[in-house]
Amino acid sequence: MNVKNAVPQRFILLDGLRMLAALGVLSFHVVVITDYTQIDNLYVLVDFFFALSGFVLLPSMPGKLRSLPRDFSIFALKRALRLYPVVWVTIALSMGLYFYSQWDAQFSFYPSQPDPNRTTDLVVAALLLLQIWVGASMYMVVPLWSLSAEWFANLIFSPLTAIRWGIGILVGVVAGYVMLQYGLSNDLAWIEAIGPIREWEALGRAMIGFGLGLFVRYHFDFFSRFRHWSLLAVSLLGCAWVFQMPNTIGYDTTYFAAPIFAFFILQASKIDISSSSKTGKFTSWLGSLSFGVYAFHLVVITNIHFLLADPIKYSPDSIWAPFLVQKICLVAAISMALAWITRQAVERPIQKLSKRLPSVRNR
Repeated sequence: MNVKNAVPQRFILLDGLRMLAALGVLSFHVVVITDYTQIDNLYVLVDFFFALSGFVLLPSMPGKLRSLPRDFSIFALKRALRLYPVVWVTIALSMGLYFYSQWDAQFSFYPSQPDPNRTTDLVVAALLLLQIWVGASMYMVVPLWSLSAEWFANLIFSPLTAIRWGIGILVGVVAGYVMLQYGLSNDLAWIEAIGPIREWEALGRAMIGFGLGLFVRYHFDFFSRFRHWSLLAVSLLGCAWVFQMPNTIGYDTTYFAAPIFAFFILQASKIDISSSSKTGKFTSWLGSLSFGVYAFHLVVITNIHFLLADPIKYSPDSIWAPFLVQKICLVAAISMALAWITRQAVERPIQKLSKRLPSVRNR
């Protein structure tokens, strides 16, 4: 990797794709509790987030072994300042709505008795992003499991990116596949009930996706020679194939989703959108809200019943289909509003603080 690849470069289109992925996960969580199975595989969009995060974050990660202790500390602190504040706001909102529901029975989505998954120790574990290791702590806001997994992947890969030629990154990806295989084989009861979102299968998914994104960006000069419109079309077909995989394959989709997404991200990076154009500004704005939309959306889904009640379970498709579209739009709108408020009140001030920190020493 040469020096110019270490200079942060904005890929405006990828900001918009981040929001599309967040809305895809949102739609999945709206629909998954119904009998509709058409979008069940959208859960793999989390693997897209992992790959995209690796691709974007590489320039801010350690690049020299001799300055690794300093650079590791700087990177870890900046990532903590990026992840933890939104996580804390999300958990605070979830807990606030939970306590209110205990007081107002008409509002309550939860049972009137105390929730055993909201004890003090579990709240602390959730605030510390330990969801993948303390499974019960993720029930407060389930999607935060992926931020927990990414946080640990960030820390593991941070020294590996300083190894020349990307060898350390490849070692991390291989380790991720070992973790995923072990998790999928030994955590069957949890996976059957909830999905591959804790312990080794969760960390394995993050290691694979994040690592592949890092590797593509590390060797971007080389891989960018293989960007072409025809290959972009092929990558889109690959993504469509992942989303339509038959249920008989189960969660084995996680073995090859991340490589396909990494290939798509490489091809999509070919599309250049000016940051000063109206399209570029709008796309960047959407991307800036995507983190908050992802973090908040399940809290909104859980508490939206008083605004939009579900139809009777056995209602015909003519009632359920438009209802689900309406619910997705409403959840998206509320989540975007919460994301915007949090960005203005929390994220921006903290980002200003983060920018005052020194930068890592690039390759």
